[in-house]
Amino acid sequence: MSGSTNKKVAGSMDQQNHQSHTANEDPDKSRATRSAWLWGSVVVAFLILQLVIGGLAYNLATGDPSVAVVPDYHERAINWDDELARRKRSDQLGWKSAFQWGEISSVARGREFAIEVIDSDDNAVTGGNASVRFYHHARGVDVATMALQELSPGKYGAELPMVKPGLWDVELSLLRGPDEAYWRQETIDIGGDTATDAEE
Repeated sequence: MSGSTNKKVAGSMDQQNHQSHTANEDPDKSRATRSAWLWGSVVVAFLILQLVIGGLAYNLATGDPSVAVVPDYHERAINWDDELARRKRSDQLGWKSAFQWGEISSVARGREFAIEVIDSDDNAVTGGNASVRFYHHARGVDVATMALQELSPGKYGAELPMVKPGLWDVELSLLRGPDEAYWRQETIDIGGDTATDAEE
């Protein structure tokens, strides 16, 4: 009888010890689990933040026209020898030109633009096919090309959408016959509605 009682008491004590040990372990496991979730969430949050920053940087680099590269820049760099040869042939002509631009038209929202070209003997270069390629320095991706009409002997012009004040890159190409190809590039500063000119 005494032995049976001792066994029951011992079993009860073992059960109590086991429950006490289990109760002591649960808080530690809970804290470890919470810590794992916390640090895991921090890592995931940093990864998401990095993706968001990368996406914003990509949109800024590709969507902002003020940081765009001129469309045919790479092609010109590859064909740089041909570009130099073209400029040399143009310089050998001895022609000179003057860019002129007027005030903004209130109707068409354009600007009168003209170029006067004379040869090495100071005679007007007539009968040529002229065109200009132009873009604003703050909008390098918006490159436009327009043909010019001969307004008077040696003077070629048109109304161009050069409304925005600031620096404009203008390239003149004038062809006359099979052997005469004149080219000029100029950066001009257009200030508001003022009219002025730039000579070479």
